[in-house]
Amino acid sequence: MGLGSTLLTGVLGVLLAAEVSLHGVQEVALGGFGAPLGIHLRADGLSAVFLALAALVSVVLSVFAATSKDTPGGFWPLWLGCLSGLNAVFVSGTCSTPMWALSWWA
Repeated sequence: MGLGSTLLTGVLGVLLAAEVSLHGVQEVALGGFGAPLGIHLRADGLSAVFLALAALVSVVLSVFAATSKDTPGGFWPLWLGCLSGLNAVFVSGTCSTPMWALSWWA
């Protein structure tokens, strides 16, 4: 399940990069609240490249972890939590969003 989640994250990262290259910057305010109060996510060219690189590295690491016999039992929840926090930092549109994304998994 962890490997499938990582592969799905990689596919969605590539789709977001394609969307950014075709239609430009993509923005969304979660819950309808704007930048000062809410969580504002913004994907531009640089964040799409970072998401694609993180997806590539995470898929390679997840395949290695899935095939290794020495992977501890608590690896997948921690790994997927860190990966989602890192991806949230890449698409953060405000200064408070990275703090929220990283503190949520701390």
